[in-house]
Amino acid sequence: MSLSCTHKTVSTLLKIQPCLQLAASDQPNYRSYQAIFDTFFGAFADARAQTSVIYPEQDLSQFKLIVVPALYIADDALLNRL
Repeated sequence: MSLSCTHKTVSTLLKIQPCLQLAASDQPNYRSYQAIFDTFFGAFADARAQTSVIYPEQDLSQFKLIVVPALYIADDALLNRL
């Protein structure tokens, strides 16, 4: 399993997310994070909920709910803020 995504279609922001493997294969699935993100974002859009895509460094106090799909890597400081 690959520990980093280096495929040219993966954005710089997503390069820190490890790729999940394709089913019945040892090849990384470069769209795994995007698929997870799209599922959550789509559900909120279908519910007509207001959404924001934010960065971990942002002030999170203004949000009543924070959904973090597929957060593979986080330090203790970020986990405490969430």
